[in-house]
Amino acid sequence: MSEEVAMIEDGDEEDSRRRSLRDHHEATYQYSFVLGLLLLTFFLAGALPQSRWVPLIMTVTLSTTLLMTLKASGSKHFWFIAAWTASILGVGSGIAQLFYTGRLADITAAGLTALLLIVGPIAIIRGVIRERQLNMQTVLAALSLYIMLGLFYALLFRLVQGAGGTPFFTDHRMGTSSTFIYFSFATMTTVGYGDFTAAANLGRTLSVSEAVLGQLYLVTVVALLVGNLGAAAVARSTKLGARALKDD
Repeated sequence: MSEEVAMIEDGDEEDSRRRSLRDHHEATYQYSFVLGLLLLTFFLAGALPQSRWVPLIMTVTLSTTLLMTLKASGSKHFWFIAAWTASILGVGSGIAQLFYTGRLADITAAGLTALLLIVGPIAIIRGVIRERQLNMQTVLAALSLYIMLGLFYALLFRLVQGAGGTPFFTDHRMGTSSTFIYFSFATMTTVGYGDFTAAANLGRTLSVSEAVLGQLYLVTVVALLVGNLGAAAVARSTKLGARALKDD
């Protein structure tokens, strides 16, 4: 009888390990998809020309990215309801702008961007803390946060220009979504081409803060995660090997 109980317990433990491994692979795949969608959002926002189709394309991309981020991080149903509501409104306004002149689609796209770049990082960080493991999923989540940081500053620069009503850059031309994204990532990576420069003190302060945060994030968070990933994998392999020998 005791042998049967032991066999059942071993079978349950093996099933639990398999489910954990399956969930880990699924989560890693989902974060890979999130990172890919963020890179697609970055590319489309920076490369697409101004047309009536752009708000619709961006709302669809932003909505998909937001929903996938919430799914990968295991967020609560409340955030899914809010994301679906914003997505439906965004897509609807984008379709409406194809036939009617107005700014509703642009405003909705900006709102979706803000929702993604505020709720998204919180959801990812909570998901990583809940997981409490250092693996490829954690690294992909960290890289996703890095892209979100650049997009967030691009949105922030745009809001500063809109609030001030004056050009953000020293060339006295009003910045567009593509120029703000270009300037944001060039600043965050400290490339410093010099073709765009913030004109006002607030813009310069924000630019410097982005450069500092971007470099600190790379040399601390990402570097530590990647550096310790191999050690964590070796530790897990050793633990699994010891468990297998014990079972034998």
